Amino acid sequence: MTCLPLAPPKMDDGYAEIQDMLIEVNLRIENEHKPTFTSVSMLDKLYKELIVLLHAYKGYFALYYHEIHGL
Repeated sequence: MTCLPLAPPKMDDGYAEIQDMLIEVNLRIENEHKPTFTSVSMLDKLYKELIVLLHAYKGYFALYYHEIHGL
């Protein structure tokens, strides 16, 4: 038996886009609002550990290119 080539995808054969629901976490530095987002589906223990890590290193995150040192 010979192998048949796969049929090319049609326009109607789009892939389902899946996006997690997000929770906003504010990495406030003084009075400045610095939001970042995490997935709602993250395990509770991992979420708490991530929040502690983000707050511990919040001075290392940049929202804008001009905030990145050395660029």
